[in-house]
Amino acid sequence: SAWISINGPATISLFDINGKLLKTVDVPLHSTGTKLNATGLPSGIYILKTLTGNSIQTNRITLTH
Repeated sequence: SAWISINGPATISLFDINGKLLKTVDVPLHSTGTKLNATGLPSGIYILKTLTGNSIQTNRITLTH
């Protein structure tokens, strides 16, 4: 699991490097973050997309075990 600091409400989506959606987590209003469970995912590069209100942020992350 990885802790992601973010002010809710928000939606966090995790994609593989080919763009396939793997997980989606909704962060409730007044939350300061959430855990993203990466159990079962192999080490590698992933795309993390965060949607907050009218803002979309995309980051490339590396998962290592």
